[in-house]
Amino acid sequence: MSKVKPGDRVSFTFVATLSDGTVFDSSDELHGDDCGCGGEGPLEFTIGGDEVFPALEEAVIGMEVGETRVVELTAEQAFGERDERGIIAVPRSEFPEDFTLQEHMMLELAGDNDEVYPAWVTEIGADFVTLDTNHPLAGEALRYELTLERIVPAH
Repeated sequence: MSKVKPGDRVSFTFVATLSDGTVFDSSDELHGDDCGCGGEGPLEFTIGGDEVFPALEEAVIGMEVGETRVVELTAEQAFGERDERGIIAVPRSEFPEDFTLQEHMMLELAGDNDEVYPAWVTEIGADFVTLDTNHPLAGEALRYELTLERIVPAH
């Protein structure tokens, strides 16, 4: 039977939880834009394609179709530790008057060299809006229960 190896395209059904058991994603849900998996349904990626966390790629090498594996990632292996320097207060006047802000909404901020990076609105005050540039799962250990559904061998 074929086993997962570098270069293969793989497809998994999965449930992803935090250390307290809270489900934050699964193959039964519509995935967020930052998962790299293409939306609703199985998690699909190419081994070595930098589409998912490197530790997750490494953990599935050698799996066979139908096999289930639990992979636990530390915060460092996933979205990194929270960095309090990533919380910034922006004057409310920096936003257009007709722009509707909502807590938890994601904004794209322009950085140096026209880089764009995400920030989440955490507080809306009369004078300032607090943004958090940390990923919402930063500082969290993640647990994936993966069942390999398909392997498309590398050519």
